[in-house]
Amino acid sequence: AGRKVALLAPQRGKKVALVSLANDNATHAFREKRRQEDDLVERLAEVQEKLRLPTLPRRIECVDISHLGGNDTVGAVVALTDGRPDKKRYRVFHVRTVEGGDDYAAMREVLGRRFRRGLAEKPGRRGDADDEPSKWDLPDLFVVDGGRGQLGVALAAAGDLGLSGLPIVGLAKER
Repeated sequence: AGRKVALLAPQRGKKVALVSLANDNATHAFREKRRQEDDLVERLAEVQEKLRLPTLPRRIECVDISHLGGNDTVGAVVALTDGRPDKKRYRVFHVRTVEGGDDYAAMREVLGRRFRRGLAEKPGRRGDADDEPSKWDLPDLFVVDGGRGQLGVALAAAGDLGLSGLPIVGLAKER
């Protein structure tokens, strides 16, 4: 404040009850947030176990290809950090080399571009904030929307760049 300030703490009356209520609310909110964080770690640990991942998947990216009648093909990459949308890491790739709605070729182009950017980042390089990884760092888990075909394309795109160790899974509808 740039000057002396006085802190007042009520000793009796309605204001004491109000401060008590505020403390109770803050305690409840803190416990609820802590419980949600613990639940998140448990869920991520379950994903790690089921997919046999080497590390807890704190950063996850998902990709999907979309087009309008075979034209204007785009690949959208969405990102989650600690289970929450990380919109700063969302990306849209306009497919340049594929015509006619070939989802496999579009997926290969999009993932090739995404993986190249991730590999170009120097290890340990930081983004704007000192505690934040670069915008292009590769995630702990990469999810491809699609079955075996799309997964095969994703693995091939990673293999083309010599990228190994990045867990990639396909997300397909159940039969």
